[in-house]
Amino acid sequence: MDNIVIPEIKTKADTGQIDHFIIAGQSNAVGKGDTTFSPKLAIDIASQYWNGAIRAANDPIGPISDSLYRGSAWPAFALRYNQLTGHKVAFVQCAVGATSQVAATKPEVAGTWDTTGTLFTTMIARSDSSMAAFTTAGYRVNNCGMLWLQGEQDAAGIENGSITGEDYYRRAIVMINNFHAHYGAKIPFYLIKIGAEVKPGHYGFDTIRNRQEQLAKAGYVIIVSRLAASYIKMGLMNPILTLGNLHYSQQGYNVIGINAAENVVAGYKNNRFNTPSQNTDLANLGISNGKVSPAFNPKINSYVTTLTTDTTSIVPPAADTSGVVTVNGTIVPWGAVLPVANLKFGVNTFSVSVAAPGASAANTYILAINRVPSPDASLAALTLSTGKLNPKFSPAINTYVASTNSNINSISLTPTTSDAGTVVTVNGVPVMSGVASANLPLITGANMINIIITAADGISTQTYTITVTRAPSANAKLLNLTTSSGALIPAFSNNLTSYTKAVSNNVASIIVTPTAADSTATISVNGAIVPSRSPSGYIPLIVGANVINTIVTAQDGFSRQTYTITINRAASTNAKLLSLTTSSGALSPAFINTTGTYSKAVGNNVASITFTAKAADPTAVVKVNGTAVPSGTASAAIQLAVGSNTITIAVTAQDGVTAITYSIIVNRAASSNAKLLSLTTSYGAISPAFINTTVSYTKSVSNTISNITVTAKAADPSAVITINGIPVISGAASAVILLKAGTNLITILVTAQDGVTTNAYTIILTRLPSSNSRMSALHLSDVTLSPTFIGTTNSYTAAVANTVTSTTVTPKTAEPNATVTVNGTTVTSGTASAPIALSVGSNVITMTVTAQDGITLTIYTVTITRAAAPVNSIYDMASVSVVPGMPQISNDGISVNQGLSPNGDGLNDILMIKGITRYPDNKLMIMNRSGELVYEIKGYDNITKVFDGHSSKTGAMQLPGTYFYSLDYSADGIAKHKTGFIVLKY
Repeated sequence: MDNIVIPEIKTKADTGQIDHFIIAGQSNAVGKGDTTFSPKLAIDIASQYWNGAIRAANDPIGPISDSLYRGSAWPAFALRYNQLTGHKVAFVQCAVGATSQVAATKPEVAGTWDTTGTLFTTMIARSDSSMAAFTTAGYRVNNCGMLWLQGEQDAAGIENGSITGEDYYRRAIVMINNFHAHYGAKIPFYLIKIGAEVKPGHYGFDTIRNRQEQLAKAGYVIIVSRLAASYIKMGLMNPILTLGNLHYSQQGYNVIGINAAENVVAGYKNNRFNTPSQNTDLANLGISNGKVSPAFNPKINSYVTTLTTDTTSIVPPAADTSGVVTVNGTIVPWGAVLPVANLKFGVNTFSVSVAAPGASAANTYILAINRVPSPDASLAALTLSTGKLNPKFSPAINTYVASTNSNINSISLTPTTSDAGTVVTVNGVPVMSGVASANLPLITGANMINIIITAADGISTQTYTITVTRAPSANAKLLNLTTSSGALIPAFSNNLTSYTKAVSNNVASIIVTPTAADSTATISVNGAIVPSRSPSGYIPLIVGANVINTIVTAQDGFSRQTYTITINRAASTNAKLLSLTTSSGALSPAFINTTGTYSKAVGNNVASITFTAKAADPTAVVKVNGTAVPSGTASAAIQLAVGSNTITIAVTAQDGVTAITYSIIVNRAASSNAKLLSLTTSYGAISPAFINTTVSYTKSVSNTISNITVTAKAADPSAVITINGIPVISGAASAVILLKAGTNLITILVTAQDGVTTNAYTIILTRLPSSNSRMSALHLSDVTLSPTFIGTTNSYTAAVANTVTSTTVTPKTAEPNATVTVNGTTVTSGTASAPIALSVGSNVITMTVTAQDGITLTIYTVTITRAAAPVNSIYDMASVSVVPGMPQISNDGISVNQGLSPNGDGLNDILMIKGITRYPDNKLMIMNRSGELVYEIKGYDNITKVFDGHSSKTGAMQLPGTYFYSLDYSADGIAKHKTGFIVLKY
């Protein structure tokens, strides 16, 4: 089919006749093909009429617009028709795209061919104008009928459910009958069946095509082309989808045109037209709300009926669907009814005429409707302006109830009577049927409403009663809600229930004024009843969030609505003090809360102080020296040092941000107390007994006590104490004070904290003379005593060789102050006496020790027996001389005692180094356990250069304990070094 070629046809002579065709339908009748491929005809083969002008029947057929895609089937139809008949063709285009057969498909823009539209009447007028124009042009016009191509829009309506196939068929029959009624029953109505839409599923299109087959059974209705149903498979649909997916290609249109022309010509030649019906009978005649008399018979032409209403509908279907029925001159389509209103009382006559396409005359039926006054006093309907009837309305039920919300304060009723002639009153007030009554006021609770209907006969009445119960108000909303501190956030709306409001700290209370939307509601604000539109009482506000609940209880007692206002009261920014006092009197300057710095002088006797700070705002937090103190309450005691003491009072406002600090400088005077609280010695009480107003004391100790400590405790711990010029801690023992025999002055100086006031206490300590007349050591040169010397043994013996002609005695008194004589000659303790000659035989050497007290004596004797000279013999002893300077192999003889106890008892009062006198070129160093050098001396000799517990560096008596020594000396020219430890105790 794609290669169809329309042959070139030469012009034929004009015979003076022109075959006129009406083109109608929708877009495929208009044409959506490519005009490039449609035949081009001379005006003497085919012409068209449009808008008062005649032109060649080339595309576009109809208005000249969008001509490129206005190719149609009609040039090919005219060409083929001319070829087959030799007749000239005339077209009048009446098709409109997207139009429907049934108005219910709602083609709002394009229009409809239904009786409610204007397309059909426009077509008739345009067709009449076309035939008149061709007649005027000199042609004998032959009305060859209508070429109808339509149904796609209705197919879509079937698919979307807006119409049915039966709707389409009935409305098409009406249009065909109207066409025949205008042009004659034998004027052909040519149907071109529709195709399909390029999409899945075509049941709407299938339905239309089936119904078009059914339409072809009517008189002078013939289908001249069925090919379009196969166009999708044949590839003859328009590929340009912007033109729609249900249009044909130009070659598709050409095929339809040729096919239709051939079937039109065949119809004429073979008389394939259906014979027009001659049936002018009615199938029935009746009314919608009654029965006619006698019972309908097509052969009976007169009927009567009686009605009590002024409206009815006449039902006059023709026996043949092609018949045309008119009632009093009004066409009634087959299957339709004719509504009749405003029937007058008495006889109302209606003439029902049936014309058939093949009949020469119409058949007329007469229907007489006698309207009489009705005894019907019933209602056909009863509605309320609000609410529903219970039970559901029925004309036979007279009693109803209904309920309304509380906000409905009135109601109206619309009673519709079954008969138009009745009179209705609602609570005694006349109301027209079907018209709402005036508003009837409703009270809360039951409201009875009576509707009385008086029938048209003036006798029959009926009463309907409705009890309307108006519910108590359930309106628990507010109309407005305000506060004494201004607008809420957000702005009040009774649909919003939560609000906020920020107020400054100085707003300590607030008033809320609620206004109820329903005056019957009750309102409580934070539990207190508040009349609508009235202010609440003052509501105190704390700092921070304050929730105020306004509860509205509706009239029904159940419905409630809570409106919440959260009032955010700002925290206080007041960080000032109202007052500031101390436990020691007024500040300087006098307190005012705009001054931040103060001073206060107190005496030394004020060792602590308290502050009482009262905040101007009770919510502020007060801290004294960092410790929180309740406002208006004294702080804990603050200890005062002598001198400047800075006390800070920090006040932080309730907002936690604003803060003010007050500073007080308290100057405490230094103490002038230079007295002692107590004074003791390590050897007992002083005399007189200590009182701090007595400054001079005495104390006697035995000679055995060689040192003493003094403990002085100041009355004021801040005072400074020196004992004999050496600082001492109050209450602690002084360093050891060495005592000489006799009077020892000890001075205790107390200097007060002020550095000015002093007080001197003295102790005159008398150490009694020693009664120790013992020796602690005895050495005789070249003599060995027997027994070995001890101080408590008084008599010794010794034997010496004859060669020992003399000896020296070195006595050492146990007590340094004792004196000693050797054979009556005084000898310094620890030094050698003059040589004492020894005679052969017994030699008694007497050593007398006189104690320091000058009374106590101890006599030591040494009896030395010198051997007699040996008798000479032939064997005389040889004398050997020792060459000076020659080293001798001998023991150094150095021995360091490991302990000393310098306590004055004459025993081990010094560090004794035996044999040291032989080596005067020596050096002794003594270190404490910390390695600190406490004693250093050259030429240690056990007599004048001795270690008795005193430091050679400071003179201080060393503490008891273990010490270490280092001894360097030279023996026979050889350097020697000796180390060890000693123990010092007292």
